[in-house]
Amino acid sequence: LFSEPHDVAVSPDGMLIVVAEFQTNRVRLIRLHDGSVVTLAKRWGSPLFGIAMGEQFSRPRSIAFGPAGMSVLVANSYGVRVVYLNNYTVDTIVTTDWAASDDPWYPSGVAPLSDGGLLVAQTTMAERANTVSLLKASQLWSMPSF
Repeated sequence: LFSEPHDVAVSPDGMLIVVAEFQTNRVRLIRLHDGSVVTLAKRWGSPLFGIAMGEQFSRPRSIAFGPAGMSVLVANSYGVRVVYLNNYTVDTIVTTDWAASDDPWYPSGVAPLSDGGLLVAQTTMAERANTVSLLKASQLWSMPSF
């Protein structure tokens, strides 16, 4: 059913589970009330998308629900994206600038804060500068409403 899941998260109300599938580049949603599994988005470059039409992820490593349970944060190769579950739109809120770096980094973990900020674990390609950063809401590309 799942291919190389890297992370799972349970919604605050306990009714939904999301799964980050690293190898297949998918983000999956499990609805516990009926056991259904839907793909929110598929791999980068795939012509077949999930219910978040046209949205893609590249090697999702970490996943978390926003505090209200209405959004899902996904740390993938090129940044952190948020999927809004009310309309399945996706925003990029943290991006990696691969072209401007001698040692590009990717987010490997994400956790939302109640004030709109994020904790992001990041690893460089050379894996010599692993850090955890506190990003205030004002530092994000777009302002998420978790």
